[in-house]
Amino acid sequence: MPFDVQVDADHARCTVRGYGSFDFKQAVDALLAVTRDSRYAPGMALHFDVRKMEFVPTPDESWKLALTLRSLRKTLTGKIAVVVSAPLHYGVARVISTYAAVGGIRMKPFLKEQEAIDWLTADDPGEDE
Repeated sequence: MPFDVQVDADHARCTVRGYGSFDFKQAVDALLAVTRDSRYAPGMALHFDVRKMEFVPTPDESWKLALTLRSLRKTLTGKIAVVVSAPLHYGVARVISTYAAVGGIRMKPFLKEQEAIDWLTADDPGEDE
């Protein structure tokens, strides 16, 4: 599969790195695989690094990704940071995060990985700054 999952239980963070060609089904499968991973625990921060992924969801796929996130809200209770490589990807991730927020998902896109890590590890309640 075109993604790797690393779980850092000591820091309550799960990192998912996507790479190469990806499609909508694989994106949903990656998300579901994380939530079903025995090492993942509800409340863990999720760090999605998709800078090397070749996939831009359509508007319909963006809505469906947000609905998938919302359907997992009892499991995805921690912050979700998405690190992207370009302004287009940032905009799409922002749209998805806005849709997902309606369902209680705390997701935020970033262009810089360190900013994502800083946000994930901050002791705030996860609100946008």
